[in-house]
Amino acid sequence: MLYQFVRAVLKAVYLIPFRFRFTGTENIPKSGGIIFCPNHISNHDPITITIAQKRPLSFMGKDSLFRIPILGWIIRKIGAFPVKRGAGDIGAVKKAIEIIANGNALVMFPEGTRNKSEELLLEFKSGAALVAKKGGGTIVPVAIIGKYRLFSPITVAFGTPVSPESFGEKPDLNAMMAEVKHQVKKMMENGGCL
Repeated sequence: MLYQFVRAVLKAVYLIPFRFRFTGTENIPKSGGIIFCPNHISNHDPITITIAQKRPLSFMGKDSLFRIPILGWIIRKIGAFPVKRGAGDIGAVKKAIEIIANGNALVMFPEGTRNKSEELLLEFKSGAALVAKKGGGTIVPVAIIGKYRLFSPITVAFGTPVSPESFGEKPDLNAMMAEVKHQVKKMMENGGCL
């Protein structure tokens, strides 16, 4: 209930200053464990993914966010959980696998941090592929295209799902993430089209 209420409020607030366009939503599985893997250009990205599709989401968030009064409480209540970046947080990985194994949806930013460089994309880490493999889930590549400026157009494009099974009995995690990155890059270069 709280999640849907917060989503409705965010949607109302964000649809005023930004001109969103959502493509590829038909690629989102309606059930089963999924990991949305978007590029990361802004602190607004988690909200953008939340309003771009209907499935309730869980997020990995840097642990410092959970120490902020009120914000920490709210983000926990709507499904976020902390991760210690750069520390190989096994507890956070186990939590992510549990979410996927239970048939729920999770957002993981494979670049690991916001991209402030001139590069279109940073290196995609293999964590999402590991979680998909261990939790029996599917990865949905996501491209966020545009800049969060007043009345600017922002496209959110969902690519073709990538499943561990399509990479054989012992899937190569790096190959899986290379496919995810390829789709995200292609959608970014083609205005949301694959």
